[in-house]
Amino acid sequence: MQHVQALEAKIRQLESRVDELEGGGERRSTRRSMLRLAGAAAAGGAVAVLGGHDGAAAGTGLMSYGASNDAGTSTTSLHSSSGVTLSVGNSSTGYAVYGQSAGSGTGVYGTVVSPSVSAYGVWGSISGTTGFPVVASGGSAQLWLTGSGHAAMPVVNFHAVGEIVAAADAGLYCSVGAGTPGTWRTLAHPNAAGAFFPVTPKRVYDSRVPAPGTRIAASEYRTISIQTSINPDTGLPTFDNLVPAGATAIAFNLTVVNTAGAGNLAVNPGEVTVISSSTINWNTSGTVLANASVVKLNSNRQITVLCSGGGTTSTHFLIDVLGYYR
Repeated sequence: MQHVQALEAKIRQLESRVDELEGGGERRSTRRSMLRLAGAAAAGGAVAVLGGHDGAAAGTGLMSYGASNDAGTSTTSLHSSSGVTLSVGNSSTGYAVYGQSAGSGTGVYGTVVSPSVSAYGVWGSISGTTGFPVVASGGSAQLWLTGSGHAAMPVVNFHAVGEIVAAADAGLYCSVGAGTPGTWRTLAHPNAAGAFFPVTPKRVYDSRVPAPGTRIAASEYRTISIQTSINPDTGLPTFDNLVPAGATAIAFNLTVVNTAGAGNLAVNPGEVTVISSSTINWNTSGTVLANASVVKLNSNRQITVLCSGGGTTSTHFLIDVLGYYR
């Protein structure tokens, strides 16, 4: 329709020029009538192209409603100094806005050139209690949040409850308290354990079975798989995948039974044999003690138990898993 309006404006300019050059009368009236007829014919032709029922695609650079449009290698830009730059509605089923890229581009991309508290690159809202403001499906991931905006968890500016930030340190953070900068919770991070999944407590190791079992002595260590629980009578694994692949840590109970001498056990991530702290300690022989703790797993879902003490130190020990982090 912009082309039609431009054509009509040009016709009006020509009419004014005719009035200036000729003195009026019948001759001028005749010429003005001819211009109007020519303009009407041209405008009618343009409207027929834009609003025709055949839905023919417009040429490159032209816009045709109800048909496919070819922008060629050009970029179409809409600018507004205030308010809504582009409003698209749909009174039926389907999509108000549908973005698709046939190449390696992006279907819908939103950016804010001059950041402010009230600026949004892409905004979706629902008037009512049903429907979904933003829907993403398929692809390598349904939603991709880049971390280029923040180096880490936000520490400046005002933030509202519910904001989610993907930071450049690969952390995903959620605002759980409004303020400057607000209160943030780590949802995920390469160095975080993740969500906790409690399980019905099950035994994954018992040095006493099969009887008589093998005690662990001072300066010894054992690397133990905690993937599955064990049969309490035979010590054989039940293959129940108690701690599944992808788990990063476990919560567990460690029990020492029938201790000899004084000593301690340390529980480390699998194959870590340097003792930096103890998990349980005893002072006399014949002791039964238990302690709860959390330990990181190695990539094979293993932990390593190390014993420290004197020359007579040894003990049987049991490990029960209470849950895992993933």
